[in-house]
Amino acid sequence: MAYAQTYPERVTGLVLAAITTTSHSDINIQKAAALAWCKWEDVHPSLDPNYSTFPDFKDVNFSHLFATLVIHYWHHHGFLKENEILSQMHLLKNIPGVLIHGRYDVSSPMRTAWDLHKAWPSSRMIVIAEEGHGGPKMMEAMTKAISQFS
Repeated sequence: MAYAQTYPERVTGLVLAAITTTSHSDINIQKAAALAWCKWEDVHPSLDPNYSTFPDFKDVNFSHLFATLVIHYWHHHGFLKENEILSQMHLLKNIPGVLIHGRYDVSSPMRTAWDLHKAWPSSRMIVIAEEGHGGPKMMEAMTKAISQFS
């Protein structure tokens, strides 16, 4: 989104779907914390009726990288100023977009997608009633949306 706002002339369309570091010096403590983080990360989408655990979260190396990256971005607020995305949506007024969101997504509140949609007149919002933070119907909707831009 930030790229599109900075270089709108380079963007022909957008499809968006369902957004501190582990700095302890002991790598074993970092990895244990990362596994705990990923265990939590794997529970919050469980409202989705089609939920199944994400197997990569059991891999300590994957979990360590994933948790470090997510926490780093959260700690730095995505490297954006407060309301930077919403306040710059006028820059995308002529760029079509599709926002795809799962009804059961408690990780990314529907309000965020709705506020973005209201601020972006050339966007379309699709709510996947049967899914949460991803799933086969969301992937199908993304594939269809992307094909409409090609």
